[in-house]
Amino acid sequence: MKRYGMKGLMAILAVALVLGLATSALAAGKLSFGVKGGMGFMAPLKENPLSEKDYNDYVDDINQDLEDMKEQAEAAGWTITLNEAEKITRGWNVEGYMQYRITEMFGLRGSAGYLTGMKSDFGIDATISEGTEQLTVKNITTLSVSCLSISLEPTLVLPLGKFLLTLGGGPGYYIGKSSFNDSTELSSTTEGKVLDLTIDGSTSGSKIGYRGFLEGEYSTDSLIIGVELGYRSTGEIETTGEVRFTGEVGGESVDELLEEATGKLDFSGLYILLKIGFII
Repeated sequence: MKRYGMKGLMAILAVALVLGLATSALAAGKLSFGVKGGMGFMAPLKENPLSEKDYNDYVDDINQDLEDMKEQAEAAGWTITLNEAEKITRGWNVEGYMQYRITEMFGLRGSAGYLTGMKSDFGIDATISEGTEQLTVKNITTLSVSCLSISLEPTLVLPLGKFLLTLGGGPGYYIGKSSFNDSTELSSTTEGKVLDLTIDGSTSGSKIGYRGFLEGEYSTDSLIIGVELGYRSTGEIETTGEVRFTGEVGGESVDELLEEATGKLDFSGLYILLKIGFII
């Protein structure tokens, strides 16, 4: 009981300390918060259920296979439309932050961010007609990547009148996820939908990473507007998950686990963000 009582007392003291710091920050105008948004540049998909190598390295191979398939299908009388794969090289970066100014030049910033918009899809849509019968085949594969981050970073502020230069950086906790979906449909005018199958996979993992940044800001007594340029380094994040096989074949439902999946993600790269903040 004493041990749990001591833990409860420590928790109460920790909350009191946080509230005390927040109160002093509000009284002294040392607390600021805001949002940032922009673009991050990276090649995050290092390994996935499709391949054990960097996705961007085999996009050309995927598209060549699609072109070969189209050529063969058209020679057999099919009408076919391709959706070619694209390399994943950038994503949208959104962050919220809160900063405590310890002195005029030194501060401590906590941030929570989300990286999204990193997606590629490819596949075919083909039809063939024979008399009154028409057969349609659709196949689409979608790959997507996202990342949540939480960081705590010291900052150095160099005031230049109303303008500020801020240097900062430090560790962050990065939670990455990749998703894979492959859907195939086969239907005919007489039989209706004959085949409707989906292979779904996702992997996720986390790791401590680091970043550094430089901000140029314009500040008033209550408002901050600026631009942030930074570099994020996460290294390879090992991920785990599973791949499932679901759908319908000839009126029979299918739902089974195909395999345990592994992968690797890397969100290292440059980013640029626009920033608006408020001083309270």
